[in-house]
Amino acid sequence: MSETLADQQLFNFYDKAYRFSVENYKKDIDWITNLKQSDMTAEKFFSEYVWVVLCSGFSVKGAQVISDKLRIKFDLNVIKHPLKRKAIKIGWDNYEIWWKHIKNLKTDEVKLEFLDTLPHIGGITKYHLGKNIGLNVAKPDVHLTRLADKYGFADVQFMCDTIGNHVGHERRLVDQVLWKYCQIHPNYLNEMRNEIK
Repeated sequence: MSETLADQQLFNFYDKAYRFSVENYKKDIDWITNLKQSDMTAEKFFSEYVWVVLCSGFSVKGAQVISDKLRIKFDLNVIKHPLKRKAIKIGWDNYEIWWKHIKNLKTDEVKLEFLDTLPHIGGITKYHLGKNIGLNVAKPDVHLTRLADKYGFADVQFMCDTIGNHVGHERRLVDQVLWKYCQIHPNYLNEMRNEIK
């Protein structure tokens, strides 16, 4: 299949984002690259579940403050959002059962379907949690959705696969690279417009 001009522009954008991430966020790149479902434990799964619940609708910085407090002392009262607090309490009571069930599921797609049933996990956050526990998925957040729209992809997963197939990266690494670059560079759409001219 031949590359279009839009494909080449997207690949160039990804290359720039990847170089930025390796230079400035190598720890994040190493983490997502080396993450394996087989290394995940029930406790690590619960930690990722809590992180994703805290992040939903919050900034990463805000979620980090609450997460740090929970690591010092697991006191759910530090979570002011009542639905998040309730979800994490349910998770605390059930995470070992949930993790055992997930490990028995055969495909990433079926695992995502199950993640979608967990408290305070939905159609987008299931991808965030899935990625963080080692599934090869991309989270269709606002940044990646904008990129997919800009380059004519109907689906974030397909966009990440297209880039990944071109450069030899897994979908979740492509996600991590693009998300981090776009998070740090809020004018990324304007950068892209200037590159296209």
